[in-house]
Amino acid sequence: MYRLLGGALALLCVLAVPTHARDLVRPLIDADQKPLFAFGQWEPSVTEMAVGPVRLRGVGGKGGYGYNAAHDLSAHADALVRLRVEVHPGNRSQGLRVLLRDADGTSGRFDYRLPGDAGVATLKPRDAAAVAEPNLVTRDGDDAALDPRRITQVQVIGDWRDERLDVTVLAIDLARPDADDLAARAALRRRVEQANADRATRVRLALADIRRTDAAPEIVHVCALAPDLVQLTIRAGTIPPVRLEPYVPRDGDRVVPDTKHEAVVWTGGQGRGRLAVEGESLRLLRRVDGQERHVGFVTGDRRFVLPVERVVGDVLHPLLVDRPEGYTVSIDGQTPRPPVAVYRKSKPFNMTHPDRRAAMEHRVILRLPEPMSVGADCVVGLPGVNTRQASITYRHEPRTTRSDAVHVSQIGFAPGDPYKVALLSSWLGTGGGHRYNVTRFELLDDSGRTVLEGPIQLVKDDGEPEQLRETRDYTQTAVYALDFSAFDEPGRYRVLVPGVGTSGTFTIGHDAWRSAFGTGMRGLLHHRSGVALGPPLTDYTRPRPQHPADGVRVFVLPTPNLAGEAKAVNKAALGMLDDPPPTLDDAWGGHMDAGDFDRNTRHLGMARLLLELYELAPDTFDTLALAVPEDERGNGLPDLIDEALWTLDFFARLQREDGGVGGGVESSAHPRDAETSWRDSLFLGAFAPDSYAGYAFAATAAVAARVTRGFDPERADGYRAAAERAWRWAERHADDDRRRFAKRAWQIDEQRELAAAELLHLTGDDRYDQAFRGTSAVVTGRGDVREAAAFAYARLPVGVGDDAVKAAARQAVLDLADRAIAFGDGNAFGVSTPYPDMPMLGFVGYFSTPGMTSRALPRAHALTGDRKYHAATLRSANFSAGANPDNLAYTTGLGWNAPRHPLHLDHRRTGQPAPAGITVYGPGDPASGSASSAWMHTYFLADQMVPPSRTWPPQESYVDAFMWPEMAEYTIHQTIAPSVYTWGYLAAQAADR
Repeated sequence: MYRLLGGALALLCVLAVPTHARDLVRPLIDADQKPLFAFGQWEPSVTEMAVGPVRLRGVGGKGGYGYNAAHDLSAHADALVRLRVEVHPGNRSQGLRVLLRDADGTSGRFDYRLPGDAGVATLKPRDAAAVAEPNLVTRDGDDAALDPRRITQVQVIGDWRDERLDVTVLAIDLARPDADDLAARAALRRRVEQANADRATRVRLALADIRRTDAAPEIVHVCALAPDLVQLTIRAGTIPPVRLEPYVPRDGDRVVPDTKHEAVVWTGGQGRGRLAVEGESLRLLRRVDGQERHVGFVTGDRRFVLPVERVVGDVLHPLLVDRPEGYTVSIDGQTPRPPVAVYRKSKPFNMTHPDRRAAMEHRVILRLPEPMSVGADCVVGLPGVNTRQASITYRHEPRTTRSDAVHVSQIGFAPGDPYKVALLSSWLGTGGGHRYNVTRFELLDDSGRTVLEGPIQLVKDDGEPEQLRETRDYTQTAVYALDFSAFDEPGRYRVLVPGVGTSGTFTIGHDAWRSAFGTGMRGLLHHRSGVALGPPLTDYTRPRPQHPADGVRVFVLPTPNLAGEAKAVNKAALGMLDDPPPTLDDAWGGHMDAGDFDRNTRHLGMARLLLELYELAPDTFDTLALAVPEDERGNGLPDLIDEALWTLDFFARLQREDGGVGGGVESSAHPRDAETSWRDSLFLGAFAPDSYAGYAFAATAAVAARVTRGFDPERADGYRAAAERAWRWAERHADDDRRRFAKRAWQIDEQRELAAAELLHLTGDDRYDQAFRGTSAVVTGRGDVREAAAFAYARLPVGVGDDAVKAAARQAVLDLADRAIAFGDGNAFGVSTPYPDMPMLGFVGYFSTPGMTSRALPRAHALTGDRKYHAATLRSANFSAGANPDNLAYTTGLGWNAPRHPLHLDHRRTGQPAPAGITVYGPGDPASGSASSAWMHTYFLADQMVPPSRTWPPQESYVDAFMWPEMAEYTIHQTIAPSVYTWGYLAAQAADR
């Protein structure tokens, strides 16, 4: 009886165990544990948790979280990765995903469909995917497959759609597959086999019918990356420029405002008609071939239309481009045969607005059956690739052929520069990293003669980690240094790697840095507001924008810039529609900001930086002629000072009688589609004064008073008086601003400390010294050192300030510079900053701007004259000048290869080339999951880039895509002015030799 009862109880226990538990092999996470990290839309809710399990509520699918968890799953390669969830009634999302990441950085993704009904559910991955065969493998690492033995991380991520989630993740575990699972896998294998058979048929048909037209993709460059690697650069498609043209209505036209994004505008164009709320963009719909299509955008006054952009030309057919049977190679007349392997890396080189269709650049890399000897002819046939050329011949003459593997500054160097280094590297895209077996390089003069030989030194091996935002292998390949620092003979040169090829041509000359500096300063000129531009001053033509003489009206706002930008202006404007406030007649001038047309207080930092540069080397800049308007050439001021004062004088006109300085001029929205800076129909408002603006103005005006003293004493007196009035006003209002705008209090304090140091330098007044010493980390030891203020104090004249504090400020700057050197030592390309926790985003000019957000290296050299800081400053400028895997100088008009499509609206909407001197934000880390770029990777690049966009090395991930702010935008104060400062400083050092 007991045995019968026991058996029955045992059976009942088995029946009572849920199916998900009976099949359990092992759990993968402890769901009760708080995740280690989160990103995207999920970050705030996950961060606020104390413990698990994770409840995802009120967020979309654009996010994720994860755990570091070491697993050896080699014994469970056939197991299912299950996801157990509770779906709540408010859920609208259809899917979740799980990632298993191995030690090599490769990720296996498993996809799950959420049930429509609320309740607890155990979910199996699509097609019953096994650990060893995920739904998708992202090959970040060296291995081509997920390694079950070395799983290091488990993540839950969304499906990257906008549908709202209301789900609790209860468990992630492994389970044995059942009969249904095995049947699903068998069905998948049959589908794959059928797809492969269908593909083979398509391949045969394609080889018999390759069409080569004038619109077909074109091979634009052929080079060797190694003796057995030939790279074809193929461009597919172009985007013809469009320009504003008079709008002539046709029958059936419809102008449709964007009702999702509205702003206060002038109905008849700037200053005309009436103020009203209208869609930020006005789409023109027209019937074409019997269908209504979006053909353009009209301006706010309905007088002009900007046609939508289109890609013209054939795409590169994907069927055979990645397969050896698409090609043949013949070396020195041998029988043609397929290459051993084909690798590829493809990305856009231009994108349309508004639909972001891409014109593509494909780099196809063929591994040859045998290495080429020097002088060999390699005939590449393309029987399966739809290029214009059916074949192309590459003669392997490394001394005369530029190779994309050899990277050098396109600015060049000055004689005596203590750092002159080129670099060698090749990331093969789908082929991964590449190691070189080379020992020597040569420096060739303009005639091709070898003038120097030197050793090639390994900087970072393939797979070896480096230190940038984190410690990992960012470059995904080996990197080598080619150091010719000891060579100083002026001339034009190329760096040769025997058997591979040369770099582009560069100059060693006394004008190298001066030329780059002039290009950057033209970038500032091209952003002047309130003045027309064109020949003979510049090739870039533009009417005068936002000047009151042209009917532009700028309203006085009650809102300070500390409250926000366009949204804050629009909010204030909505309350003024029926009773508009007074206007300012003098709110013109200054420098426009990036693709926008606003002029804000952060631009004062640009002006002060230029004035600081002048003070460091007045002998150089007193006589250095720059592109400035004709009326400034005879005013007795150095051109560098004139450019800085264009913004300072704008803010001086905004200063009120009581000393308060307005926070600039901003519009009610980002510029409307189709509109330019001189056709802007948006409401314009001048911000009310705030303490940030007051202190920033005081700091800049104080320096202006010093540098203009010897040229125009009366003007200098005016700047001094304005600076002191602004300081007094800011002191009276700073406490209130800190309370009202607590998140920006640190910015107010930063500007106050800087203003105190600069006013102390100007006046010698002890109250400014007390203000500086009362809050500066240099004195108190609390908080972070504010670099610009510390440098300003360290440079105080003899007898002004406290000598001990000067010494501490000087040491603080040197400490920052030493940290920047250590950071540069830790990464393959010498990218340098003293701030290792800097977010790896384009918005900080991570790769495009020397020193990123810091000028510590040139400042340390200015304080000490120490050669190591000069060399480190040069190294910090090397990557952004073209010594990078893309061989791209990140400033328009600089060198032989620079961005052509920055987010600069005026040139794009008038069909002109981009004006010179724009330093773009440049690349960040595509693998970071940054929410600011996730939309681009998810919706546009996912189907365009090969390998997948998020797997690219950051150093090679730049996409020249107009209207991608994080990549192609910039600001005058974040990227242009810091680049100009570094180049100008280096030009001054060259002039002194």
